Amino acid sequence: MKLLSSLPLRRILEKSARYQKLSEEYLRNAMMYASKLNFAKATEFLWGAIAETVKSIYALDDQTLGEHRQIMKALEELVLRKGLPDGARLIQSIDQLHINFYEGFVDEGRFLSLSKDAYKLITELSKTLEELKKQKVFMP
Repeated sequence: MKLLSSLPLRRILEKSARYQKLSEEYLRNAMMYASKLNFAKATEFLWGAIAETVKSIYALDDQTLGEHRQIMKALEELVLRKGLPDGARLIQSIDQLHINFYEGFVDEGRFLSLSKDAYKLITELSKTLEELKKQKVFMP
C-alpha cells in the first residue's frame, strides 16, 4: 500500500474517519446484541467493525473496498504485513464471524472465543491506522 493520493489530505482523513466511526458504532452494537444472546447479529456487527477498520486504513490511500472478497484480501495483507504469529487463525475466526450471520452455528462459548480474536485484530488494525495517519499528516 502506497501512501500517495490525488485527493487533498483533509478529505482523505475525513473519509477514513467516517469508516472508523462506523466501526466504533458496530462494536457497540455487537456488545448490545451479545448481551441479549443474539450471537448471529453480534458476530455480524463484529465482522462489520473489522471491515470498516480495514476500509478506514485503505481510505488513507484513496482506495475504496466494497466486496467481501476485497475486504478479506486487504485484511490478509494487513495481517501478513504486521507479522502476527497467530494471523492465519485470526483471519479464520473473522471469516467465521461473517458466515455465522447466515448459518447461526455460534453458541455462547464459541462467540467468546471469536469475539476475543476480533477484538485482538481490531486493536492491531487500530494501531496500524494510527501509525498510517501520522505518516500521512507528518510525512506527506
